[in-house]
Amino acid sequence: RALREVKTLIHLNQSQRDAVRSALRTTCTVIQGPPGTGKTHVSVQIMKMWSKILDLSPLLATSDSNVAVDNIAMGLRKEGVKAVRVGRPDKINRILEEITLECLLEKEKVELDNRKYEARYRSRSRSKSGSPFADRKKKRDRAISRSPSPAGSENGDKDKGKGKGKGKGKGKVGADFDLQMRILQDADVICTTTISSGGDFFSKFAFAGILVDEAAQATELAAVVPLILRGTQRLVLVGDQCQLPPTVQSTEAEER
Repeated sequence: RALREVKTLIHLNQSQRDAVRSALRTTCTVIQGPPGTGKTHVSVQIMKMWSKILDLSPLLATSDSNVAVDNIAMGLRKEGVKAVRVGRPDKINRILEEITLECLLEKEKVELDNRKYEARYRSRSRSKSGSPFADRKKKRDRAISRSPSPAGSENGDKDKGKGKGKGKGKGKVGADFDLQMRILQDADVICTTTISSGGDFFSKFAFAGILVDEAAQATELAAVVPLILRGTQRLVLVGDQCQLPPTVQSTEAEER
């Protein structure tokens, strides 16, 4: 079925369709093309076919540069693929702000707060129209709360106050992390740089497919980070060895 779908990609030329077909057939594909030959368009179509036709998940679209990752993310967004852009906000194109992990996290937290508010509102409505037994229990609880505290409880209250607020920050960070993991797990494609993909943040992910764009502009070590640390069932390397080589900053080389 996937190979039949390739024929419907009439906006691609024959060589581009052959590249997509190869990525669907084999576990490792290398796509080379000069500037302006539509490598990014082919990359987007490969990720789309992997996700929508082969139902592979999770997927990683990566590159050594933030610009290349942004280009793929923009293409996926136009194609209706649910992509999440992960990285430093100041390094990401503002056009992609809505699909950055930070923005999606804030939206998720707002929706969660709204759901909690609605749940509390519904519970209050039910309690107001509840049985007389519930009202009687409330009155009894209020009477108990107004009763004087037993001897020695003052010191106990003081002890209770100690350490109050401790762990609140950790709880918030943990809750945010859980929400971030849920957002990434719900995404069709995760878009980030090769180095970022090797961070502890992605330690729980083993990708069904990885596409490395501008592979010739990345050092060997940078290119293999997602492959070795995360692993994958399918791999596509896209680039052109005739374009700019990797940029390596070395004080020792500069002094020589």
